[in-house]
Amino acid sequence: MSIKHTVACIAFAVGSFASVTAYAWKIQEDHGSTVLILCADSSTSTVAFSEPYWTVISAGEHGATGGRFAIVGQAALKGCGEQ
Repeated sequence: MSIKHTVACIAFAVGSFASVTAYAWKIQEDHGSTVLILCADSSTSTVAFSEPYWTVISAGEHGATGGRFAIVGQAALKGCGEQ
């Protein structure tokens, strides 16, 4: 394996890790149309799907309710206050 290839692989791995860990929330429970989100501050947020949007039903300590989001991740950011 060449040095260039090794450096490229390491750069890709670091970039991938950084993009995955950029937000400090995770799905704690997934019930299909409702999802419980665990925020970085240990509070929780609940988001619900109502065709065709995700909405924050209950917010974490620093988050806000409401909104209409295309994906659950966007709703989680608002619900946890990371937006």
